[in-house]
Amino acid sequence: MKKMAVFNKSTAHLFCLLATRLSILFLFLFTSSVYLSAQDRQRIEFLAEYHIDKPDHLQLVPLKSQGFLLISESKAQKAKWIFSLYDTCLKKSNEKSIIINHKLTFQAKHKDGDNLYMLFTKYQSDEFQIIQFNTATYQLQLHTIKALKKFYFTGFRVMKNACFVSGVVGQISLILHFDLTGKKTTVLPASLAKNLEIDSIEKDSINNLVHFCIISDRPRDYDLFIKSFSIEGKLVDEVKVRHTGENKLISGKVSVLENRKKIVIGTYSDGSSSLADGIYIAGFALDNSQEYIRFYPFTDFKNFFSYLPEEQQKRIDKLKEKQKELKGKDIRLQYRLLVHSPIQQNKSIILVAEAYFPLFKHTPKIDWQGRREGVTSEIIFEGYQHTHAVVMSFGEQGNMNWDNVFKIEHVKNRELQKIIHLRMQADSLTMVYGAGGFVRSKIVQQQQIVDIEGKVKIPMAFETDKVLKTYSNEIAYWYEKHFLTWGYQFIENQSTDAPKNEISEKGKRKEKSDKHKRKVFYIAKVRY
Repeated sequence: MKKMAVFNKSTAHLFCLLATRLSILFLFLFTSSVYLSAQDRQRIEFLAEYHIDKPDHLQLVPLKSQGFLLISESKAQKAKWIFSLYDTCLKKSNEKSIIINHKLTFQAKHKDGDNLYMLFTKYQSDEFQIIQFNTATYQLQLHTIKALKKFYFTGFRVMKNACFVSGVVGQISLILHFDLTGKKTTVLPASLAKNLEIDSIEKDSINNLVHFCIISDRPRDYDLFIKSFSIEGKLVDEVKVRHTGENKLISGKVSVLENRKKIVIGTYSDGSSSLADGIYIAGFALDNSQEYIRFYPFTDFKNFFSYLPEEQQKRIDKLKEKQKELKGKDIRLQYRLLVHSPIQQNKSIILVAEAYFPLFKHTPKIDWQGRREGVTSEIIFEGYQHTHAVVMSFGEQGNMNWDNVFKIEHVKNRELQKIIHLRMQADSLTMVYGAGGFVRSKIVQQQQIVDIEGKVKIPMAFETDKVLKTYSNEIAYWYEKHFLTWGYQFIENQSTDAPKNEISEKGKRKEKSDKHKRKVFYIAKVRY
């Protein structure tokens, strides 16, 4: 089996520096599609078109200083998945492939240690398949599993070759447990629940447990449970989060602190709406007894509305004061929030949540002859618009230390997914996201904003390239001071000095009717 060469850190940095200088020297001689700037930023491109109904055709997994893994579905052979390893200089070092059942659809991936797992299912089939790829040995395995028909998938986690898959059959929420070593499938009896929804799944590497947050989908049922399973699939703990009768807990994330105590953080409402009124945090002792639960309405946040124009902020402040005078209580301002998993930083608990709203458009109904049918119109879902992210710090007893806001601009996604990514340091954190051809950042050092409007241009293959449209733009922390960003773009280049052909990673040219434009999947390295 082919092995990757091992370098120490200084040798790897020297290699990258040498490769960078050689690439710059011969860039125009060989018309390479890789562009490297003086700030140690790189980019490679692949000819590819973005398809809304198949956004997972190309995927990327950062592997820290080892490089990254590019996963692609072969165009030449259906159901063939290719795993390509690249180093930190964006050079391909290895490649493997595997063929799965062509009737199955990709659902989710999850990394546990050196192993990456990809889940494939089909609603009408009781057969699941899981690809297991070891990023250290490059070994590929395909696991075929007997599961349940008409299983609607909702979540996927893996811990030490034990796979937990959450989903719904009819009106019953349940968890499937796959032992990949013993080749055994089990429906966990403790997970069967009607009118309950599995809201989140969190791994606990301290206790080797997997925690499931389960909420009720009934309007007046305010219960929220945490069920914890061992890697063997046995129910270890079941905790009910106590609350006040006036607040409904509508989401939750479980985290285990360094002192082995649990906390649950999520959103709540007054029970009349699925929109959130604020954030709650609940803490538990080692014996799972609840020590506290605290509620923080958005109107009590110091900076929650600071992303808005100044005039709108003033109107909200006046409205809050007026409500207090008339009714003796605050105005309710509700939002949809995508809550991240909480992170412990020193003795503080850091939480990031992204505000968003769904986008719809109205289109007139057209008959078979192309004529409009009266005044009726169809409502079409277009995706999700993210507006801002709020970052909060809590003390060990759930008291809020501070909050801050990061405005999100020009980001719309078809699927609801995290836009903001974090790089944690000892006394600060960097929040970043990609949009409009830029990586935008904000550095928070406790409650102080260090960099208000950090913005770095994503490098292009050629300096004269112009991005006409960005279809998708993802970003993740990579290694040291580097982030990795990738996505689909439509690019134009009218320069007489630049190639008038579409370009691929290897610099091959392909004639098109419009030689000035190309559609690509790009991968770029950005130093922060």
